[in-house]
Amino acid sequence: MPEIMKLSEHTVNQIAAGEVIERPASVVKELLENSIDSGATRIEIDVVNGGKKLIKVTDNGRGIREDEIEIAFLKHTTSKIREIDDVYALTTMGFRGEALASIASVAKVEAFSKHSEASTEIGRHIFISGGKLIYNEKHAALKGTSIKVLDLFFNLPARKKYLKTTATELKHIIKLVTSLAMINPEIHFILKNNRRPLLNFPSCSDERENLFHILGASETRKMVSLDHTMGSVRVKGHLGVPDFTRSTRSGQWFFVNGRSVDSKVIRESLEDAFKSIIMRNKHPVAIISVRINPKDMDVNIHPTKREVKFQNRDAVYAAVFEAVRKALEMEGISVKKPSPSRENNEDTRMGTGRLETSRNMEGRSLQTTLMEDVNHAAAHGSIPGSSIKWEQSGFGTEPIYYRDYRENHERHGLPLLRSRGQINNLYIIAESEDGLVIIDQHALHERIMLEKVTEQYSRKAMAMQELIVPLDIALSSEQSAVFDEWKDRLARIGFGIEHFGGDSYRVRHIPASIQLREAKKLVLNIIDKLVEEGRDVSLEEMDNEILKMTACKSAIKAGQPLDRAGIDELFCQMYRAENPFFCAHGRPTMVKMSLGELERRFKRKV
Repeated sequence: MPEIMKLSEHTVNQIAAGEVIERPASVVKELLENSIDSGATRIEIDVVNGGKKLIKVTDNGRGIREDEIEIAFLKHTTSKIREIDDVYALTTMGFRGEALASIASVAKVEAFSKHSEASTEIGRHIFISGGKLIYNEKHAALKGTSIKVLDLFFNLPARKKYLKTTATELKHIIKLVTSLAMINPEIHFILKNNRRPLLNFPSCSDERENLFHILGASETRKMVSLDHTMGSVRVKGHLGVPDFTRSTRSGQWFFVNGRSVDSKVIRESLEDAFKSIIMRNKHPVAIISVRINPKDMDVNIHPTKREVKFQNRDAVYAAVFEAVRKALEMEGISVKKPSPSRENNEDTRMGTGRLETSRNMEGRSLQTTLMEDVNHAAAHGSIPGSSIKWEQSGFGTEPIYYRDYRENHERHGLPLLRSRGQINNLYIIAESEDGLVIIDQHALHERIMLEKVTEQYSRKAMAMQELIVPLDIALSSEQSAVFDEWKDRLARIGFGIEHFGGDSYRVRHIPASIQLREAKKLVLNIIDKLVEEGRDVSLEEMDNEILKMTACKSAIKAGQPLDRAGIDELFCQMYRAENPFFCAHGRPTMVKMSLGELERRFKRKV
């Protein structure tokens, strides 16, 4: 067994820093929280290359006293707590005293600070590299603090190589600054990247005005206020009306006692309230701030303080749900109250996957029901309640896609099919020589369109259409900043979008495959995806995601009726496809049942 040794203090600090400092946004978060706690009313954030090369945070807060600036960079030095009980009665953002020490151990840090009580214009200038003090000297300084963090992870190359693209790292910083600006309207926040202004949120006393600066006029007009107190829990914020939703959760911001958090219980309560009034796969837009007695929660369960633990989780859930319900009812929208148990049984939510053969809801056996349907069909020549459009049987006439089948079937093994109609304008029923094939028309066409747009993109020959009347869209400050980083790549995919002043943008070109009625929704969904981008992916992977979204909006819709010519054309494209068996998202496009399987199902064979 290797000898047990005590780690050096430097190694311990670097390991601890890894818990707190994950990426440039982690540094920005810790510095901003210190600035907010210092009473700053103006905070300017400058980053270079998304914070990978430089992060500079300057505030006009109280500053650091001359004799304390060096101590501030030692581990577990803080002005926020004195004993462990203080941790459970916190009203400040930072408190553990590990932030500056952690940052200084994995970067080069230069700080200028002058305390508000200083009688001269002289403050302190300190420089620390990799946790080692280089100098601490007197220097002219303005009231407040300015901290530069250079070459993050310069002494940890293994960590540095895992940083993502500049666009991805910048996106995390934008989201962070936006969330802090939402909950601190009295502070003027400015964010620049490579000296170019990205965000500018002036200080204001009115919450709606603050929202206007952050989200823009168009989105703010779709928001209603909520303010409700239940017991010791107060819930405030703003809520998007039901027709103002997003395809991701990028429009949701949660705060607890002024701290931006990821809260499962708040998210569940919000989405449960909207469950019955918005479409599936859509998410409400909401800014929800919860105020609770600090003793009733624990903010010390996660190194970055992004998560909190509530002593009474159900009380928070109920308070948020009731606040949302009342706000929506003021708009004339009724919300169903949650069931007594929110932990729904898996079989209830997803279905058991079994065919119930005992009794139906009216007490009749399934066998009796089927016999009645068969007798009715025999008397009337059709299946009651069915949307199947039946056609003449037989393979006598050569279909128009026969040539495509003959030239390509050996490559992917698809048999020759003959359409027998649609079910619910969603599935195509097709007959092969040895069985039955059921095709999801949207999934199949989505795969075909994905291959088409991907091939055009790889050749840098994306087919585009110019809009005679441009589409006007409104973007929030966060969306605008992300869009600016991606507009050139979006143009390569076929989206020509330009700034039109304020929060207004104009879409002048879209991919040729997109129908005009789908264009605006698609553009907003793509920008939401860029803002959210829960996974840290490369530029190429994000391009692929956008191509998938474009293919999805270009495809035949579920519920769209197809005539014989439309189905035949789809089959032509199906036989020419490289991989017609799975859609862009990996779902199967078709299901086959052989004659043998059908005979076994109907007990013709054992």
